[in-house]
Amino acid sequence: MLSFSILIIIAAICIYMMYHRKNQLYRAIVRQLSESAMTEESLRQTLRQMEEENQALTQQNEYSSPETQNSEEKEISNPTASDIPDSIRIKFEVLMENKEVYTDKTVNKDKVAKLLDTNRTYVSKLVNTVYRMTFPEFINSLRIREAIRRLSDQTDDIPLKTLSDELGYNSMTTFYNKFKEETGMTPATFRQKARSLSPARNKN
Repeated sequence: MLSFSILIIIAAICIYMMYHRKNQLYRAIVRQLSESAMTEESLRQTLRQMEEENQALTQQNEYSSPETQNSEEKEISNPTASDIPDSIRIKFEVLMENKEVYTDKTVNKDKVAKLLDTNRTYVSKLVNTVYRMTFPEFINSLRIREAIRRLSDQTDDIPLKTLSDELGYNSMTTFYNKFKEETGMTPATFRQKARSLSPARNKN
């Protein structure tokens, strides 16, 4: 009887230690992702500044005339990363910081290409070669980044179903699955862990 009790105590200790380690891992992941989300605004400002600084040079060098641009796009049917003008890369990065673009439920390469005044071949190649993703994967990464930012905001009590819709997902199931693939936990768990970290951050 005594040995059975000891086994129960040992099992309980093991379970507690496993839970404690898992909880610490979750907290570390949440802290890292939350801190990354907090740097978004400064990155956006940098991208805007880069676009402004390069706009004049871009118009002179890359787009000397509409005819030149169109002929370049026709000639390069399968561009490599080096074939994609820097101006398009910068415009793409700035454009994709716009939530209205990547949270659009009907967003696709053609729509983005039209906004950039280029063709879908450039958009596809840019995402594939620069970001090492497919276009859907890239859009999902932006949506999850925005979800992390929202869920890390202590003042944002948006219901998860509403957040899922605002991010451009067609269903809660898709949102949950994609979020868990990226972070290792559900949106609800992430929000809970993020809020549990808040008092420690506020004290510092």
